[in-house]
Amino acid sequence: MGARGCDGVRREAGGVRMTEPSTGPRAEWPLYEVFVRGNRGLNHVHVGSLHAADDRMALLHARDGYTRRNEGVSIWVVRSSAITASSRKDQG
Repeated sequence: MGARGCDGVRREAGGVRMTEPSTGPRAEWPLYEVFVRGNRGLNHVHVGSLHAADDRMALLHARDGYTRRNEGVSIWVVRSSAITASSRKDQG
């Protein structure tokens, strides 16, 4: 288990997880999905999720938590509630 800073970010080997208390203002923050395009990649890859108060904060936390040494060329953050996914039933 990694250490948690006052900003609510738990740093662990292999990535960062945003953890929030179950009560209080942060518990109301929406969940964001984070996608990063690497220096040599042509597409964005889902790298994790985090909670943030707004889009700007989500992007800042994603940049701090999911890119190291300028590895990412581009970062996308998308509210989880805005994602529409298919299911196996839809592929029929």
